[in-house]
Amino acid sequence: MHSVLQDGMEKKKVADCIALLEKEYGTPRPDEEDPVDLLVKTILSQNTSDANSLPAFARLKRAFPDYESLLRAPDEAVAESIRRGGLAEIKAKRIKAALKKIKEDQGEISLASLAGMNNEQAMEYLLRLPGVGPKTASIVLLFAFGMPFL
Repeated sequence: MHSVLQDGMEKKKVADCIALLEKEYGTPRPDEEDPVDLLVKTILSQNTSDANSLPAFARLKRAFPDYESLLRAPDEAVAESIRRGGLAEIKAKRIKAALKKIKEDQGEISLASLAGMNNEQAMEYLLRLPGVGPKTASIVLLFAFGMPFL
C-alpha cells in the first residue's frame, strides 16, 4: 500500500537527488539550440556515444541544410549521411517520420509551440512523435525549454 507519507518521502528523495546534481553540474538552462536540432541530435544519440552521434549530426546538417530538403530526400541518402552514428537506416526513417509529423501538426518544422504548453502537454506531444520515448522527450524539454524533467 502506497501511503501519503511514502509519497512525501519519495518526493524528498527526488528533490535531494536534483539538489546534488545541480550542486555538481549547475542548474540546467535552456540551450540556444533549436529544439528540432536537439530532437534530431537526441534521436541520433540513441544506442551510441556522442563521439559517433555528434559527427553524424554535423554530416546530416551539411548534407541537408534545412529539414524540408531532408524530408524530400530518399531514406538511403539520409541514412548515408548519418551512417557513423550507427543504426543509420532505422534512425533515418525515425527522423524523417518525426519531422513529417511535426510539419503536419504545426504547419512547419518547429517545436516552438511547446513553450506555450504545460509540462504534461509538451511531454505527451513529443511522445506521440515516431522514435521519441520518455528519455528523448525529457532531454528536449529540459534543455530546449527549461522544463523540469529528469
